[in-house]
Formats: sequence, structure tokens, C-alpha cells
Amino acid sequence: MDARGASRVLNAVVNSVLNDGASDHVSYVPAIKFLGARPGYLFKNGDKGLGYYSDKKLEKSVDQGPEEPEDGVEHSRKTLTAEELLKQAEDQANVEEIQLLDAKGLKRLGLAFLRKYKDNMEQRMKHAEQPERFLDSEVDLDEHIKSLLQVAGSPEMYPILIDMGCIPTLLACLSHENTDIAADTLELFMELTGADAVEDYHEEARALVEAMLESNALELLVQRLLSLDEKVEEEAKAVFNCLTTFQNMVEVEPKVAEQLVDKTRLLKWLLTRIRPREFDSNKLEASELLAILVQGNERIQKRIGEIGGIDTLLQCVAMYKSRDPSTAEEEEFMQNCFDLLCSCLMIHDNKAVFVKSEGVELVWIMLQSKKQSRYGAVKLLDFSTTRFPQPCEKLVDLGGLKHLFGIFMGKARIKGPRGGRDVEMEVEERSVSIIFNLFQTLGSKGGRRERLAAKFVESEFEKCDRLMELFFRYAARVSTQEAKLAELALDDGDEETDPEEILMARMDAGLFTLQQCAIIVAHLWSTTDTGLRKRIIMLLHQKGQALANIKDVLLEYYRTIGMEGGLEEQQRVRSKVKELLSGMGMPQGELETVQEGQLKGPETEPLVSTEQQQKLNGGTEHLPSSVPAAARKPEPVKDVEEEDNDGMDMDMDVEEDKKRKETSSQALDRHRDLGGSKEAGRREEKSVHPGKSQRDDRDDKEYRRSERESDRSRHHDRDRGDRGRDRDKEEEREHRKERRRSRSR
Repeated sequence: MDARGASRVLNAVVNSVLNDGASDHVSYVPAIKFLGARPGYLFKNGDKGLGYYSDKKLEKSVDQGPEEPEDGVEHSRKTLTAEELLKQAEDQANVEEIQLLDAKGLKRLGLAFLRKYKDNMEQRMKHAEQPERFLDSEVDLDEHIKSLLQVAGSPEMYPILIDMGCIPTLLACLSHENTDIAADTLELFMELTGADAVEDYHEEARALVEAMLESNALELLVQRLLSLDEKVEEEAKAVFNCLTTFQNMVEVEPKVAEQLVDKTRLLKWLLTRIRPREFDSNKLEASELLAILVQGNERIQKRIGEIGGIDTLLQCVAMYKSRDPSTAEEEEFMQNCFDLLCSCLMIHDNKAVFVKSEGVELVWIMLQSKKQSRYGAVKLLDFSTTRFPQPCEKLVDLGGLKHLFGIFMGKARIKGPRGGRDVEMEVEERSVSIIFNLFQTLGSKGGRRERLAAKFVESEFEKCDRLMELFFRYAARVSTQEAKLAELALDDGDEETDPEEILMARMDAGLFTLQQCAIIVAHLWSTTDTGLRKRIIMLLHQKGQALANIKDVLLEYYRTIGMEGGLEEQQRVRSKVKELLSGMGMPQGELETVQEGQLKGPETEPLVSTEQQQKLNGGTEHLPSSVPAAARKPEPVKDVEEEDNDGMDMDMDVEEDKKRKETSSQALDRHRDLGGSKEAGRREEKSVHPGKSQRDDRDDKEYRRSERESDRSRHHDRDRGDRGRDRDKEEEREHRKERRRSRSR
């Protein structure tokens, strides 16, 4: 049970006794329950009531003074251990007399509080011009408010407190002219709604919050908050308690967030409170509350953009572009501001405000520095460039590609939050996401797209090598995760695995990053640069894979493009991916069939079995589950090369490049000798490889089987990238709750 107020009074009294001596010794200190052993006091139910009584033996020894040692040598006083002190306290206190709070005791406390509040109001009205006449009644009222703190230790008794009508009276105390009474009331509400108090009693906590809402608690709390002066230490603590109460109420009842924004002026006050350069605990608490309000609520995110909140948040993070936070709490505040900006940038209109407020320029400056703000800047750049061209264009114009690709190559090490998780993999995924956003949104005007593609050619294709390395790595992770799920399914004896579980497991393994890498490769292929195409083919062949593996990942992405961003955005992305697939040699008829969802064929198994995984050799173990079963079977590398060379020759025939000196150019010459058409080239290949046509038919059947499986999961209509970000946000929210609980303890 919590009796924090009584504990503070008792500590102050005992400390004064120890410091000032026996002349100021207090003989009796009231206490509702045993609060631990206190030197010089005995806890018992005496003549004056339950509390701590002065030890007569100790007073006598103090009056007589210390005894002189017989041998003239002063002996050191024995130091007691914690166990000995606890045993001594139990021996001194009469444990049977300690009273625990029950329903009867709570009713007695509640009725006494209501009576004291009524007496105080009467005294104030009767002696309005003579404060000394009602001073005693206010002291009694304050003590009874503090006595209710122990109710927070028994959440199961909240219904009794509500039925007695104490909640409206407590809320009325928030408007009391005595600031001490209002501050103690705020502390009481913070304890009653605290996470530790209601963790196992969620229904009782919801009943308490509902009772508070019915009595206009939000308006009264905000009204008191606006009247507090943080220059006074006690009122600054009251501000902290009020902000914490709001956080607790939102966590118990999420609808409180919108009511706070709609019915009060709290949102503007919070944005104003985080603006000063000086840092304190209330500034951190205000940023925590803002992050909770904005989390997953588009209305509040849009509202922040309308009242100038984007510019305020940019000013907050701009303080750390050239210096690191001095404390862990200040670092947490900085990360909260970055998270707030990322959440707000999920709204399209806020992205335009972000660009207008020179947010891209600020991010570019942070990327150049070696401060902790670089981690938040990478996240901010990822969110701002998603489905919005202006930040992408601004980044290229500022010369930000140099710093972006330094992060992509792993050359620029970025520090994450102090004492937190390793962010190396997260930064790697976000750098891929930013490059993906640039390719998806940049147009051909101004040469920005050409500057981006040229980065993959310079330094002997090192960035292209890095891209393919990431593609193979994430494909292997996805395949390994699928094999684990298949093994678990076999162990449990389940015939079918939940598609939602499979999707989430693949997402956790990096499926979305794998798809982004495949789309970047397709964009590079569409540039028709011969050197880039040869490099991609060579890297695929080194792993025993083919260009068809890239196409299969693109097809899965094409089939599952969601409605995030609206129907127009979905059609735009589908058209873009369809164009990329067509550029990689996929026939137009198959693309139309995929778009209409009319592929027929038997259903395929959702996962590869453990035996199949063990049989995979070469690079085929890196293939995701979207690849048809026939493509998973190991084939001679010679056939794979011929298939890729055929697709490459068709594109080179359109370009009519006469400078080709590799094997692909010789195949193209043979095609021209047979009639100069692609069909002639195919007839020649069939004559040389008569078994390849049968294998293509088998692959086509398996391909249709995989298409049918994907059609069953089409109802999942979501954007996987945003789902991953939402999951990260949820983890960060849980992390903030744990930090707040530790601070409250």
C-alpha cells in the first residue's frame, strides 16, 4: 500500500530529530500503517492513536549523555545489517496492531474526506476575509487527501470509492484556491491511475477513468495545469504529476487522447512547453505525452501540422545537429521529438509542411555530422521520402546522395540510443528503403534519376555489389525462417500453418527489404546500361541463381500491393512495377493475367519442407517462398546462363549495340543469321536444348500454382513497410512505458 505523503512527513521529522538533537524531539508522529523502523521511535497503537511514539529509553540515555568507556578507550558503535534492522523493527513494533485497508476502512476514510471538504467550504464562505479562521480546516482537508493515497495500493476497491461519490469532490479540489491542496490532489490522481496500481485490475481502472470523464476531469485538469507556475518547486512537481496522469488515462482508455485534443488546449500547451532550450524533467514528460497522443491517430497527427507543430519539432531537434545530449533523459527527449516527426510525416499534407520548413536541409546537415542525431535523421528521411517526390528531389539537389550511400555501404557508423539496442541492421534497412523511395518517385526531368543510377556504376560497381549482397542475405534469412516454420509445423503435426503467422514471420526476417532490393535491381536493369546488366548477371551466376529469381520477388510484391495511400497511389505503384517486369522480359500477356488474378492451377504448399531445404544447393537456398517449386530444384548452371543470356539478348537487340564482345553477343549474331527475329533465336535454342521447352512448361505450371496461393492472401491489403514501422513504434511505446514505470518507482 502506498502512503507516500505520510512517509515524507515521518522522514522529515526523524531527520530533524537526528540532526537537531533531543531538544527538538517529537514524542508522537501519526501514521496509518507501519512504514519501517525509525531510530528512536516505536510503532504502536497508544493513547494518541496509531503511529510512532518516542522511545523512553532512548530519551533517558540522551539526557544522561554517553557512557564513558571503563578503559578510557572509545569503542566503535556496532553497525547493524539490513536483516538485523528488520528484525529489530519487528521486535519493537506490535505487528498485530498494524491495520490493513479494507472496505470498511475505505468507507471511513471517504466519509471523513467528504466531511472535511464540506467543513472547509463552509469555513471559507463564513470567514472569507479572515484566512486564519479556516486555516485549520484546510490542513485537515489536506491530510485526508493524503490519507487516500493508500487506496492506490488496492485497485480492487476503486468501485467503492466511485460509489461513495468521492471522485467529483476530488476533482473539485483541483480548483481549490490553496495550491497545496490542488497539488496533493494531482499526486493522488497520478497514483490512482498509475500503471503499477492498475496493471492487474484493468476493468477497475477503466471504471475510475470513466467516472473522472463524467465529472469533466480533462477540463479541470488542464485548467489547473495552465495556472501552475513551474518556477515554484512544488508547483513544478504538480505539473509533472498532471502530465503523468494524462498519460495513464490514455493508456487505460485510448479514447481520452482525442477528447484531450478536441475539448482542451493541452496540445498547444505541450508544443509550447517543449520549445525552450533549457531541459528539465517536465519537458521530457511533455514530449512523452505528445508521443502517446500522436501514436496511430491520424486526426491528431494532422492537427499538429495545422497548428505549426512540425516547425516546433524541427526547432527542438535542430538543437542537436552540432552537439550530443548531455544526459540520458535529454537523449530520450531528442528521440521522442524524432519519433513525433516520423509519426506526423505519415500524413501527406505534413510532408509538404516539412519541406517548406526546410526539414530536408536540416536532415542533410545532420547526416554530415557524427552526432547521435544522425540516427533520428535517417529515420526522418525514410518517412519523408515515402510516396512524396519533393523531399527526394531536394535531397538530390543538395548533394545528399554522397552521405546516403556512405550509410548504405556501411562506411558511416551511426550511434543509436544510449544503452539501447544495436541499430546497425535498422539503419541498413532504412538506407535501402530511402534508395527505393528515390527510384520510385524521382522523374526523368533534371537528371536526378540519372545521378542516382550513376552511383551504382562508380568505383567499379561497388554499390551494385553491395545491393546484390543484401538481396542474397535477406533472401537467405526469409528462406531460413520459412524452413523453421515448416519444421515446427511438422513437429506439432499441423497440416496447415496460419497464413498470417507465415507472413509475419517472413516480415520479421526481412521480406519487405528483400522486395525493395529486387525493385532497385529492376530499376537499374531498366536503365539499359550494359555494364550494370552484365554485373547483375555475373553476381547472380556466382550464387547459382538467375534473373528469374528477381522477377519472382517482384511478382509477389506486385500481387500484394495494398491500398495504403489510396486507390490512385495503388494504381501508380502497380503500373510502375508492371513496367519494370516488362522491361525484364516478362510477356505482356502474363502481366495482364497476374493483374486480373485469373491464374488457374492446383494449390501449392505454403512452405518448403525440411528435407527440401536440405536438398537445396548452390544459391537456391536463398530463394524466398514465392519462387515456384520447380525453380527451387537445382539445375545445371549452364541452362540458367543460357536462359539469362536469351533475356539479355532480346533487350540488346532493341538497343542494337554493336560493341558487345561477350557470349551474349555471339548468341545475338546467331539470332540475326536465322532471320533477325527473337522467334528465330528461340527456335535455335530449342533445337540445341530440346528438353528446355518441357522444363519451361513445368515451370509455368508451378508458377501458376504459386499465383493461386498468393490470390488466397490478397485480402490482407496492406503496405508491409508501414506495418513494419507500426511494429517498431509499438515496441518503442512499450519501452517508454517501462522507463516511466522505473522513474515513478
